[in-house]
Amino acid sequence: MAHAMKPYLFCLLMLALYLVHTTNGVCFQLHWDMKIYNGLADPLVIYPTSKDGEDLGPHNLSPNDGFEWEFCEKPAGSTHWYSIFYWQPRQQNFTVFDDHIRHECFKRRLAEECYWMAREDGVYMNAFDDPYPKGWVKKYDW
Repeated sequence: MAHAMKPYLFCLLMLALYLVHTTNGVCFQLHWDMKIYNGLADPLVIYPTSKDGEDLGPHNLSPNDGFEWEFCEKPAGSTHWYSIFYWQPRQQNFTVFDDHIRHECFKRRLAEECYWMAREDGVYMNAFDDPYPKGWVKKYDW
């Protein structure tokens, strides 16, 4: 009878680990810190959302303001975050994290970091929280 219970106990353990992982209690993969800055002279609205349906809602950023969030990376490169950027009449949807972008971000011991900045000529990325223009690379045009 004890031998017959092993598959059920294993499934129960896997379910428990999945629930802990998906509720952001513990990261079994990498932990990421993301920040988007408004480098514009005008207000900027961002709306970060994940492919998995994590909706962070709209955030109004004054000039030089920023919004930061954290997430746990999903296995097998399936984590994907994008954000809609609203600036004056412009509206663009940009990928701010996926399996390709993750390799351009900063990796440190306890958490990984990625920084984004909206500017008049486009959207820039940096692996470090440096002042513009040091290390900032243009990734997207408006």
